[in-house]
Amino acid sequence: MLKEKRERLAISTDVSKVDRISVLPKEVLGLILSLLTAKEATATSILCSSWRYLWVLTCKTTMDFDGTQSVRKIIRFMENFGFTDPSVNKACIEPLEEERCKFVRWVDHVIVSNQLLDQRSNLEEFKVYFDLNQTHREKIDDWLTYAFSRKVERLELRLTSLARGIARFYPDSHLCYEFPYKRGNLPNNFEVLKKLCLHLVSVSGEVVQLFLEKCPLLEQVSVSGSQALLSLEIVATFPSFKCLEISLCHYLKSVVLRDSNVVTIKYSGKIIPFVLVNVPLLTKLWIKALLLGPSRLKDVVGMFSPVLPQLEMLKIYPSHIYWEESQEFVSAVEMCNLKQLVVNIGYYYRDTDSLLSFVNLINAAPCLERFVVEAVHQDSKKDKSLDGACARNYTLRPRVNVHVKEVEFVGYRGVFNHLELIMHFVEKDVALKNIIIDPRSFKYHLHRQWDRIYRHEVEDGVFAMAYAKEQLKEHVPSRINVKIL
Repeated sequence: MLKEKRERLAISTDVSKVDRISVLPKEVLGLILSLLTAKEATATSILCSSWRYLWVLTCKTTMDFDGTQSVRKIIRFMENFGFTDPSVNKACIEPLEEERCKFVRWVDHVIVSNQLLDQRSNLEEFKVYFDLNQTHREKIDDWLTYAFSRKVERLELRLTSLARGIARFYPDSHLCYEFPYKRGNLPNNFEVLKKLCLHLVSVSGEVVQLFLEKCPLLEQVSVSGSQALLSLEIVATFPSFKCLEISLCHYLKSVVLRDSNVVTIKYSGKIIPFVLVNVPLLTKLWIKALLLGPSRLKDVVGMFSPVLPQLEMLKIYPSHIYWEESQEFVSAVEMCNLKQLVVNIGYYYRDTDSLLSFVNLINAAPCLERFVVEAVHQDSKKDKSLDGACARNYTLRPRVNVHVKEVEFVGYRGVFNHLELIMHFVEKDVALKNIIIDPRSFKYHLHRQWDRIYRHEVEDGVFAMAYAKEQLKEHVPSRINVKIL
């Protein structure tokens, strides 16, 4: 009996040593690796000799070089030191340069490995997100050449600028990478491009117009933080072009868009002239304008006055708005076809500041059906309140709403002004059918101006969800459907 027990133990030991994952078909292993990030998939090459090039299977159609974690680590390091003392800044630049070298080596390694394996399939997506600038021009030029050689469809260069704070000690560190293509010097196979996204890349309006002229499949163009974008004139685009995004191009003086089927425009920057002629499909507008001097909300939206009657969706990012300003907006603006209004509320509001001035904006859209509020969770370090400017307007109330069917509140925490806004619709809006509550905390990144980035604060999220459910159960009648995400 003892002998049989030893044999069974030996067999079980042998079974435990079998590498069951490695014997799976390569297609299955490629599917498993595709669930990892590009960096994690590349790291599996050191497991054993049979895994050395398996990660390349994940790069058949997409290459996503996302250095987000490294960038965040550098930001935390630099914030701890600050940017005042030259000796301190020298200490800051060393880890930044080290991480830059690691990132460049990683991208080079992936591209060379794919070239050695003779990857010829079309590249659906090529993304680069890291702190790189003009000093890395040769490398980035090579990466773009490779991407276009594989007929890339979606190209994104999201370059950050962590070194701007130390530019006086390292003069070349803050120079934006210059987009290498221009008329007479276009890459091969660029005609299949569907999306072009350039953040902190120096690109002129002429080059943007050139790509729109020559790329019949181009659907979306996004330019952010370009110092070379002085003016933009887009005329007679292909039918596929649907979305134009421009943000933080501080030297931009005017935009002309004529004879186009564009559907969406997203703009963040100072108030400039927008000339919009024959854009019948333009129905979605996102505006994040910088209010300077006496400028008010009606002036911001007024940049797009020719197309306001045809809009179906409008999203605005007012840093603050007083009751008098909202009344002024309602008197000056009419959006007779608007179905959805989204208002983003920034850090300037305390929990006791009324938000009903935002609700008053609804009266400029008589056919509005959906109202969305996005409330960024206020950081205790950024307590920039309005000193009661909104609180003193508690006695003022918007007119009764008879048309809004759905209200969504993103970032709901159940504090005074959040509940007050919800209760206003419950009591005054006879058509209200649905209330959607999303209590999750979120923020916006500079390199992704238009995307909500949810914070992974599990405990706070669970508590906020339970609190919102209990609170609204008490105040909202059964005729209204409440959904808590």
